[in-house]
Amino acid sequence: MKNGLNTKLFKLNISVVEKQFDVLYSFTRSLAYHESIKQDLTNFNENYDFFFYTMNSHILKSITEWCMIFGTNGNEIHWKKTSLSHSDEFYYEIKNLIYQSTGFSQNEWETYYDVMLNFRNNYVAHRNPHFKKSFPNMDNALNIAVVFFDWLKGQLQPCYNEPESLNILYPKFQIEALLVYDKFLKNK
Repeated sequence: MKNGLNTKLFKLNISVVEKQFDVLYSFTRSLAYHESIKQDLTNFNENYDFFFYTMNSHILKSITEWCMIFGTNGNEIHWKKTSLSHSDEFYYEIKNLIYQSTGFSQNEWETYYDVMLNFRNNYVAHRNPHFKKSFPNMDNALNIAVVFFDWLKGQLQPCYNEPESLNILYPKFQIEALLVYDKFLKNK
């Protein structure tokens, strides 16, 4: 198979999966950076504006990246394009992962999905002057990203250089940001 990889149950589109790995990794890094800056923002009196705008850039980037995979079905790397066979089993397996990782019912998932997509459409990608919603809760976005990333890894079963789970990388990325702050504060 030139562009496909056979797994236990699914024939995966490897070019889509490779991009999904990159985007999920980047999503997690941006979200971790945002959260680290947010918790320490009051420490940056002198450079508050720089850190405030950096923090906001990371959350906007993370929302955009999450929506690339879990947003509109037409996105080139949407999760529904992972399987070349588009089987019902694949669709239900991923939906169940989403429900289990968040505790969402189908209606709760649809509501969360709408919140994320509307925020991306009306604030991140475009600026609707009448849109007044606050940033969406990103905990569920992270949970969904983690289980999908781990599911992909499980399907591929890499034998060496396996990427770490996003829930392991997330705190590492936060520490990475904290080390930068520490260095910045010591050099003041």
